[in-house]
Amino acid sequence: MLSKLSKSGVPWWLIVLVALGMRLMYQQQTTGSPLFRTFQVDPQWHAEWAEQIVAGQWSEGRPFFRAPLYPFFLAAIRAVSNADFVTARIVQHLLGALSCGLIYSLARKLFDSSVALLAGLMAAGYGPFIYQENELSLPTLEIFLFLLSLLAVWRAAERGSMVWWSLAGLFTGLTCITRPNFLLVIPVVILWGWVGFGFEQWNPFGSAWRKKTALAAAYGFGAVAAILPVTLHNRLMGGEWVLIASQGGVNFFIGNNPQADGRTALAPGAYYPSEAHYVDSVWANSRVMAEQDTGRKMSEKELSDYWYDRAWDYWRAEPWAAFRLTLIKGYYLLNGFEIESERSVYLDALWSPLAKMLIYEGWIAFPGGVVIPLAIVGLFGLVPRSRGWWLLVGCGLAYSASVVAFFVTARHRLPLFPLLIIFAAAMLHRIISMVSQRQWRVLLWPGFGLVLALYLCNTRWFDVRQIDLARQLRVVAYAHLRLGEFAEAVPFYQQALELAPQDFEANYNLGFVLHGLGREAEALLRLQNAHRLLPENVNTLNLLGNVLVALNRPAQAEPLYQQAVTLQPDFPLAYGSWGELLLQQQRFDEALPLLHRAVELRPENGQYWYRLAVTQWRCGAISEAKKSLVKARSLGAQVDDELARALGADEGRSQP
Repeated sequence: MLSKLSKSGVPWWLIVLVALGMRLMYQQQTTGSPLFRTFQVDPQWHAEWAEQIVAGQWSEGRPFFRAPLYPFFLAAIRAVSNADFVTARIVQHLLGALSCGLIYSLARKLFDSSVALLAGLMAAGYGPFIYQENELSLPTLEIFLFLLSLLAVWRAAERGSMVWWSLAGLFTGLTCITRPNFLLVIPVVILWGWVGFGFEQWNPFGSAWRKKTALAAAYGFGAVAAILPVTLHNRLMGGEWVLIASQGGVNFFIGNNPQADGRTALAPGAYYPSEAHYVDSVWANSRVMAEQDTGRKMSEKELSDYWYDRAWDYWRAEPWAAFRLTLIKGYYLLNGFEIESERSVYLDALWSPLAKMLIYEGWIAFPGGVVIPLAIVGLFGLVPRSRGWWLLVGCGLAYSASVVAFFVTARHRLPLFPLLIIFAAAMLHRIISMVSQRQWRVLLWPGFGLVLALYLCNTRWFDVRQIDLARQLRVVAYAHLRLGEFAEAVPFYQQALELAPQDFEANYNLGFVLHGLGREAEALLRLQNAHRLLPENVNTLNLLGNVLVALNRPAQAEPLYQQAVTLQPDFPLAYGSWGELLLQQQRFDEALPLLHRAVELRPENGQYWYRLAVTQWRCGAISEAKKSLVKARSLGAQVDDELARALGADEGRSQP
């Protein structure tokens, strides 16, 4: 049937339509999920960064910690659509569907149309692609740009055109400023073109070396054109040369240290930022720990270099352990199981029947546990080694090395799968042909190799299939919490604590939720646990104080607020809570400086301004109280009309 379809000339856009239909169905089925309706960790970082760009804040005044293209991509969609990030997901699904068409086109250059059709259909239904397109995450954009760059390289090699080589370099450079791992692809492409696989009519050692040099330079020029603006930004903002982003050092340490497992993106230290907006915990933790160790402030480049040095210290001190860890990461890379990053790809099956069909874990971890073995056998057994074969294999190996050097998760390895799917489709097509022609003896050895590869790629060694279930429960609970669905969050946090009772985050957040539901006695127990686990966490101190006030135990609450502001003098919540407590106790002179400090640190909080107005009125500062009350009203705070009349501030309602 595939052969008949391919001979009838299936156009690439038909693959795109099939892929897009599946993706829109997946999105529709997951819209009710709390994980779809809110963002956590990296997606939250990307969403907030995009919002800042739309608001005109293109830079944070320092070198980029993460590669910047994806947030700018999100910002462009946000600015044009003027809608929420559902539009961005639709655009990502469209890019994903187009990538399936590009996979089809790339496969046609390497194999016949039947293999190309099979590869396109496999890509269209490849669950991890669809999952990532449904997230505010990098892989969708980087895969699309990577495929464009490969097709442009192919066209450039066919035509020997400097324009096409420059365009190929530009696409590669854009891929690099989405994920810097692709920097390793650049020398592979140049080498591939130089030694003659790209233009076989030339002798690599003959008179054509000038033209080869010119075409390599054109490719490099295109890549530099994409990367240079980012590098210049980093130089201007930090005074140091940071090529794309400064995240590399701490990421390298995360994957290369005595406690590393090769799969967990665990930031060093246990620092919990108290800012209202999301703060990248990897950036925050790495800075706090490095500066505590060195006893000085560090630039972004110094910070990255510090963590690179720490990782190389591990290699020098324990080379065999580090080498063994690298081999384990290689095993993770080729295992069919999808290793979680922020959250497990298998969670969507709770809401989407399509997700349950496309991504599941059994004896075989589908679909990776099928695609990878097929691709391995195809690469080393049945696939002809054409010049295009070397391009795809070289780029795949370069990217694989970049992932294994750090740590392996499902989303980090995903850009390999467009290439793996092509080789898997070729192998599957060959098997189907052998079976249909009853070539049993010819099939024997590749069949044996496939069975062996299926076994090895679906083994459970080195805890590869270990899912941190407590963490996944926390992820769902926190999504409900962010949506204000406190009652729905409680059972998920309770289940998480049954599995991991000493987890700080679950204890703190459950305490927060129970406090919000008015279940103060239960909240107190959880927050006391959280305080015992991290006694100097200022958020816990503040919330524990609030719960004690609600339980009518203010004498125990006040020392907690005092400790919080001592530990972090710029922590507005504790100043506001402490000031409100003193206001309730009619200790107005003591409350006044605390509330002044609260509005200084959080001037956008209308309730702080209102409490300050009441305190100023009680202290006899009528003029200042009027101004504070007007400010509170302008920020939408609920105020007491009797107080407004007493101050004669009704006329201030319309004032800015």
